[in-house]
Amino acid sequence: AVCAGAETYGDFEYDVLDDGTVEITDYNGSAEKVDIPEKIDGRSVTGIGYSAFEYCSNITSVTIPNGVTSIGNHAFFECEYLKSITIPNGVTSIGDYAFFECINLTSVEIPDGLIIIGFSAFNGCASLKSIALPGSAVSIGSYAFSSCTSLTEIKVSTENSNYVSINGVLYNRDKTIIKCYPAGKEEKAYEIIDGVTSIDYGAFNNCTSLTSINIPNSVADIRDNPFGNCASLTEIKVASENPNYVSVNGVLYNKDKTTIICYPAGKEEKNYTIIDGATSIANSAFCGCEDLTSVSIPDSVTSIGNGAFSGCINLTYITIPDSVTSIGYWVFMSCTNLKSITIPGSLTIIGRMDFYYCTSLTNVTIPDGVTEIENLAFYSCTSLTSITIPASVKTIGNEAFGYYNGEKKLDNFKIYCYSGTAGEQYAKDNGFAYELLADKPTLAKVTGVKLGGRAADALRVNWNKDVNAS
Repeated sequence: AVCAGAETYGDFEYDVLDDGTVEITDYNGSAEKVDIPEKIDGRSVTGIGYSAFEYCSNITSVTIPNGVTSIGNHAFFECEYLKSITIPNGVTSIGDYAFFECINLTSVEIPDGLIIIGFSAFNGCASLKSIALPGSAVSIGSYAFSSCTSLTEIKVSTENSNYVSINGVLYNRDKTIIKCYPAGKEEKAYEIIDGVTSIDYGAFNNCTSLTSINIPNSVADIRDNPFGNCASLTEIKVASENPNYVSVNGVLYNKDKTTIICYPAGKEEKNYTIIDGATSIANSAFCGCEDLTSVSIPDSVTSIGNGAFSGCINLTYITIPDSVTSIGYWVFMSCTNLKSITIPGSLTIIGRMDFYYCTSLTNVTIPDGVTEIENLAFYSCTSLTSITIPASVKTIGNEAFGYYNGEKKLDNFKIYCYSGTAGEQYAKDNGFAYELLADKPTLAKVTGVKLGGRAADALRVNWNKDVNAS
């Protein structure tokens, strides 16, 4: 709990906590080597707060004093030139994303006494080669060491009662959960040990050497995005007696084939047709499939999960069928060659970052019925020069479109919208050129529709005349 507003001490900003100690909340300096003070105005520094050193690109090394007990969420988020950090033995928790994408961090000594390592704490630390976990570690978050592409081994103290290392691969102690396969290991094939019931989130992320993975009968729970960006992975094998999952030509589905879970990123096919009868596309199912140019989605699919096609850089066009009623977040993020998209009238929400960084996208039709366009939905779509927003849209999130590279605005971006709608308000609030469209007339519903004739390549549809149509 914080009992005072932020104060400054040199290049540091800090808060005084209820117990009289200090938490560092921000760093405004430009030094390469940073020594966090042990005391400020006689008060002990015990915490490094949320985002305190986030994006501090000048920093190459940090020394943390002995009194610090916690490193907060995002504390050193994307400090891209940080090479070394001294974490004292008093630290008991490292927060979510604390060292996320610190790509030059080469070594970290996890101190004795550490209890918690947060979600994605060291995710993307591409230069990190080895990690040794002490006996005290109780909770290691999902994705904690994911995508550390130089990491070849995770060591665990023999005294640890919660985790174990098997040939450098991290499992929980009773070997029922595989937590992390180090992305830098060079083996081509890996067989998950029998008895494992769960594959953790991102367990094999960015394991670029693996070409095949064997899943035993015991696995009953495969969590989101377990094999994302495994660029050489061509086949996921499933034991024939597994009651929960099945492999169809190397592609992972649930047993009854209603959900496609993972299309291996290393498969060289340029197009893929999802099995008819599938009703959902799992989170990150096609993530990082760089060779795919098209995916055929059957009319049976009703939902598409988060990040389902993110990073499919050669995907040029895709049609979402009218059967789809929901899509997740960042579904097509970084599909840099996607030129056009058909959004069905069945959707009501375009999610956060769904088309983030789709730099080739030139044409989008938002159908009537969409009520919400969330934050950053079309952010950095630098080829999209205009968009038409239907009157049905009631909410438009921050920088949903018209922005790129921070808060820069696209030149000559124009919005077509209706008077008094969210589209007009977004244009005014953000200073974009806009043109008001004539309100659409409300017509009586067409009645008496029937099939009037059929040919080999055509259908004739008859209906009663709408007397209100002009």
